[in-house]
Amino acid sequence: MTWTEAIAKGRSRWAGWVVTCSAFGGLFLIKGGSGLEFLYAMMIGAAVGTALGFGLGPAAEKSNVLVSGFFAGAPFYLLGISILVLELQDALKSPRSVQRDGMIVVAIFLSVGCLFSLGQGYRVRKQARTSARSTIGK
Repeated sequence: MTWTEAIAKGRSRWAGWVVTCSAFGGLFLIKGGSGLEFLYAMMIGAAVGTALGFGLGPAAEKSNVLVSGFFAGAPFYLLGISILVLELQDALKSPRSVQRDGMIVVAIFLSVGCLFSLGQGYRVRKQARTSARSTIGK
């Protein structure tokens, strides 16, 4: 299967994730924020949805374990790294303001992202082996 065929086959799943993640991005700013901040949140959500949808859609259809696995954990990587950047900015302003609970949250998000990546990679690998065995058996 070529990438073009994989994209055509996984397009609906991909589009669904883009819409879902952009809606979630907009919902984070329901209590305040300007129109520009709402637009940024929707765009960031759409970008995360594009990565997630590509990992669960076309990359999984193509049986690309690495790409599918990495993009499946993308939302958690993005959240973890964003919180890490915010914590480090606070640390630059006041070195004593670094709190351990922020770093624990960062570690949790990155760990969950790794678990989702490994789980998706294992699922794609298992599907690829199953389809290869059924093709050989025919």
